[in-house]
Amino acid sequence: MLFYNWKFSGLALVAVSIAFGVETAKGFRWLLNRLNITSSENCITKINCKVDSYRRQLTVMVMFLVILAILWGVSGALVKAKFKNGGSAAELWLACLVGPIGVWIRWFLARLNGRGLGKDGLMFTWIPFGTLIANVSAACVMAALS
Repeated sequence: MLFYNWKFSGLALVAVSIAFGVETAKGFRWLLNRLNITSSENCITKINCKVDSYRRQLTVMVMFLVILAILWGVSGALVKAKFKNGGSAAELWLACLVGPIGVWIRWFLARLNGRGLGKDGLMFTWIPFGTLIANVSAACVMAALS
């Protein structure tokens, strides 16, 4: 009976989270309208947020790289502090520190999915080789670090 109560509370938590997200979006829209940033008639923004030129793309890229560097610096400091004390929190911080690199590698290897093997690439096209390579290599790295 206790097992079913946990299932129900999990479902209720998901429903409440969705409702909270919808209400947060409505509140954000109200705030933008209140600050007079958007026009409600045809959604013309008064702030030019388009990244349609090379200069703007470069600006946004540099901004996000600076944010990433700051987050990596903070994570590195926390990993160093946690490894001195020991415990499982240090492993979690280390995973957060190297996680973005793993995501980029997985995205790059996903290009190999559906290509198959052989001269014409017609054999084993149903095997996602990019994902397989990413998972096997991550498992090998985890085994080597443990």
